[in-house]
Amino acid sequence: MFFWMKLLFGLVVFFVGSLFIVPRIARWFFSKLTDESYFEFLFVLAIAFILAYLAEIAGNEPIIGSFLASLLLNRLIPNTIPPMNRIEFAGNVLFIPFFLLSVGILTNIHPFFEGGNQLILGFWMIGATIIAKFGAAWIAGKKYHYSKDQTMTIL
Repeated sequence: MFFWMKLLFGLVVFFVGSLFIVPRIARWFFSKLTDESYFEFLFVLAIAFILAYLAEIAGNEPIIGSFLASLLLNRLIPNTIPPMNRIEFAGNVLFIPFFLLSVGILTNIHPFFEGGNQLILGFWMIGATIIAKFGAAWIAGKKYHYSKDQTMTIL
């Protein structure tokens, strides 16, 4: 019970603190210190790494902290400034491939070949996902009076 209370408290403090502190610091930084574009790039990377570390301290995975940093900073960085090109380049060339590689390395595929239970569970989960998607599309189609083609487009 203590573990769950500690985890909940850490996550609440992490998310609430991030939601209130990071946008204020970022607004101040981007309004005052925009003479050198590489400072903006370093600021974004620093925020991403700091939130990743704080997420780990709060009991969550670091990728959640980096993802939260991207959500918080995305709306504050104009798409036309040079740091956005650098940030997009670093994300597409470094962070996304390394994330996918790390997830691929951590994935243990041997249980799928050792027995049928995991495969059956996987098929059940895929089936449940497809049924849920069809159900959500059907409900939205009924609610907003969509035609059959429009409802199927939602999928």
